[in-house]
Amino acid sequence: GWVIFAVVISLFFLMSSRFEAWDRTAEPESHPRITRNDEIATAVAVPLLPRHLAIATVVAIMGPVGYFVLNARSFAATMPEPIPGVLGQSRWTEQTTDANGSPILWWTPQMRGEEEQRRYAFIAPADTTLPPVQVIRYGYLGTSHGEELVGSGNSIAPAKGLISERTVGPLDERLRTVRQAVVRDSTRARLVWYWYRVAEVETSSTTRAKLLELASFIKRSSPSELIAVSAPCGNADCQSALRALHLIVTGRLAPDEVGQPTPASGT
Repeated sequence: GWVIFAVVISLFFLMSSRFEAWDRTAEPESHPRITRNDEIATAVAVPLLPRHLAIATVVAIMGPVGYFVLNARSFAATMPEPIPGVLGQSRWTEQTTDANGSPILWWTPQMRGEEEQRRYAFIAPADTTLPPVQVIRYGYLGTSHGEELVGSGNSIAPAKGLISERTVGPLDERLRTVRQAVVRDSTRARLVWYWYRVAEVETSSTTRAKLLELASFIKRSSPSELIAVSAPCGNADCQSALRALHLIVTGRLAPDEVGQPTPASGT
């Protein structure tokens, strides 16, 4: 909406200056000179040419008509599989119940208005002692208020449930970065890596994701997504969770020197 407004208002000012130039060109040589104040005071009495009105009308309707034409188009594809950006899950076993055979207790970000939601749970490879990992994807087709990927009501966790957050990376040779958050789960702390996939571009920047939503709206290539990968922290720290996320996202274990604040510190 702001982009359309900026384009239309820019064209309005451009045309306003052209109107003034055309009026001066059409002014007879014998017309008496008037002061700027007199010109402003009598401007409302100067008739606009039909072509001026026609051009102004076309400019005024460009934004709304363009929006409705683009909005009427369907997206070319749905959320893709496998999970974009999660490379190492081939060694992991998909999980349907917890260790006690009960339904999985899911942690979910604070998101709303999505058109599609997909959930996955994985058990770590047998040759590791890593915790299970959950992956949640939220897909958005539109950019309407309350139904958009980046909006005031959407966040990785409520403010009272967010212990710490920062950007980490690059993770691998792709120079990819992610947002890392420690959040309060229902029973314990949880380490979360999350990023956006908009217009087929992966980014950890909320601002860039918001700007890319315009390209996604125009291209209609695939839905905009939030992808969140998470694992429960231990009682003392989130080191095992960090290594699990690094393994499932990059296919490699994180270096031993990579650290993470304890769940209680919030530093």
